[in-house]
Amino acid sequence: MKVLVTGGNQGIGFALCRQLATEHNCHVLLTARSEQKGMDAVSKIDDAIGKLPGCKGSVDFLKLDVSDDDSVAAAAATLIEKFGSGGENKKTNQLLGAIVNNAGIGLSTGHMGDILNTNLYGTKRVCEHMIPLLDETSGRIVNLGSGSGPMYVSSVRSKEEKAMLCGGPDCSLKWTDIEQYAKENLNSGRDVYGLSKSLISVYTGVLAREHPNLIVSAVTPGFINTQMTEGWGASKSPEDGTLPIRKCIFETLEHGSGWYYGSDGVRSQYHFMRNPGEPEYDGVNPFL
Repeated sequence: MKVLVTGGNQGIGFALCRQLATEHNCHVLLTARSEQKGMDAVSKIDDAIGKLPGCKGSVDFLKLDVSDDDSVAAAAATLIEKFGSGGENKKTNQLLGAIVNNAGIGLSTGHMGDILNTNLYGTKRVCEHMIPLLDETSGRIVNLGSGSGPMYVSSVRSKEEKAMLCGGPDCSLKWTDIEQYAKENLNSGRDVYGLSKSLISVYTGVLAREHPNLIVSAVTPGFINTQMTEGWGASKSPEDGTLPIRKCIFETLEHGSGWYYGSDGVRSQYHFMRNPGEPEYDGVNPFL
């Protein structure tokens, strides 16, 4: 299976790319903004593959900046040029088995507008350009959310807003509704990082409805020790954060497409942060 992972040069993205190649025999397309950092990451994974006799995994670097539409379009074109002709990959809609929208920034790495542009709009850019390359019958998309998403929703006072943000795959929202809400709340004084992650979950539900043949999920990796959380006391390793991602790539999801999963891989609600080991979300929007 070919799996495209955005932001694969460090943190959770890098850990995931290494696991996919060495433990799941995937052909990983590791993307990063920096060619040097991306190639360094590929070299490390190649070394790990070389130490595992019989490992059939592989990794290639693909330059991609999710915050730039031209960059994402160029990356899609590169994929078609490199893998889209001959043999079993003749059809462009069979190039990818899964897409993981991992790339993101926090308050320490960008301004408020940058956070929305990278986390929310970046996820949409990648989906728009890469879904035509995804296996149209069994393709999967995993969008990286965060516990900051449910925390944002719990801070919202309006029941109408809460209902929208907890819509799930059964909602009737469109991208224009998401974009309008993002613009209206960008300078509201609320947590913009949490805003971006909560809207990724809403967008996941929209994607699931618009692409019923795909399995689209959002996940939180948990409080993971990465560059983004440095100094905040996170103790879990990036490898720990890949559990729900790998579940949503490889396992049968009994609830189907469009849901949000906790760090333990269990379907979770979005109006408060469910902790690992607590009961599974029943899928009912409590604000309708």
